Amino acid sequence: MPEAGLNAGLVTMMILVMAAAVYAIATGALYWIATKLRGTVVAWPYAFVAGAAAAFAMEFAAEILLMQTFGVIPGNQPWPVVTWGLIAVATIAIAGTAMPSGIPITIPCVINALLALQYGLRLDKPASTYAGVLTAVVGLSCLFVVPKLFAIEKLGYPEETGGGRSGKSP
Repeated sequence: MPEAGLNAGLVTMMILVMAAAVYAIATGALYWIATKLRGTVVAWPYAFVAGAAAAFAMEFAAEILLMQTFGVIPGNQPWPVVTWGLIAVATIAIAGTAMPSGIPITIPCVINALLALQYGLRLDKPASTYAGVLTAVVGLSCLFVVPKLFAIEKLGYPEETGGGRSGKSP
C-alpha cells in the first residue's frame, strides 16, 4: 500500500507543536484572567480552582514518575510526566497571580495528598503513597513561597488595595 502522505515522525512533530501552541494560548488566557481578577471578590475562588488543578496535575505527574521509577509501568515515556508537570507549574503561577496567598493552593494539595496517601497505604501502592507525600510537601511549601513570589510590588501592581488598580485610566 503506498504511503498516504506525511511520515509518522512529521505527524508526531506537528501534533507536539499544535499541543504546545494550545497550551501556551490557554495558559496565557488564564494568566490574563488572573491578572484582571486580582484583588476582586472572585480572585479567591479562581485561585482555589487553579490550586485544585495544580494539586491534581502535581500528584498525577508524581505518581506517573514514581510508577515508572518502580517499574510498574514502562519508563520510556517522559511526555505524560512533562505535560502534567508543566500544567502543575502553570496553574500554581495562575493561582498565585490571582491571589498572592498560598492558602488557595495548599488546601487542595493537602486534600489530594490525603486521598493519595490513604489509597497508597490501604492498597499497598508505594507510588501513590510517595506521590501523596510529595504533593503535601509542595502544597505546604506554597504557604511560604507563593506570597513572596507573587507579592503585589513584584508584579508591578500599585501598593494600595482596591482591585489592583490605582483608579487612573492607563
